[in-house]
Amino acid sequence: LSFLSSLTSPIYRYLDRFILGFFGNVGDVSGFVLIRRIDNFIRQVLNAPLSIAVINISSNPNYFYKFFKKYLIFSFFLFISELILGYLLLIIIGGKTFLKFYFSLILFSFAFLISAIFSIFILKERVSNNPKPFLIFNTSFVIFYFILSIMLFKFFGYNGIALSFLLSTIISNLISICFKI
Repeated sequence: LSFLSSLTSPIYRYLDRFILGFFGNVGDVSGFVLIRRIDNFIRQVLNAPLSIAVINISSNPNYFYKFFKKYLIFSFFLFISELILGYLLLIIIGGKTFLKFYFSLILFSFAFLISAIFSIFILKERVSNNPKPFLIFNTSFVIFYFILSIMLFKFFGYNGIALSFLLSTIISNLISICFKI
């Protein structure tokens, strides 16, 4: 299952760039890649406490409840940081021209926050030797992201891709939680 999950990661990591490059204009790719990198950076910062939590939760299931509150506060702090850092980086790197990508960054930031909330529950299942929610999330995310990106890009351009990321995150997390049994 881990192998199958690892195959889905590159698909959703580069799908947006492919769609923007193929259907959009090349100028939008650089701004969009910048906001994706900001979002990925924030996600990596959150992965550090999650990695440590896996060890503690597997050895002490009660740790989950202690960790959860701190994790939510930290996630919300990172969400706010992404909005502020993203705005500043868009201004510094691209000037006012790149500010048109800020709405997409807001959508990615909300997807981050939703992922952070749900990921702790998926992590708990994975620690309990139930990788099914993780696999279901990754698989459904790629499917929804692919379909929604193409559909929404036609109507909203690069904001449609960011919106498809947010919607795919919500839908896939709900599906993975529902099928955790």
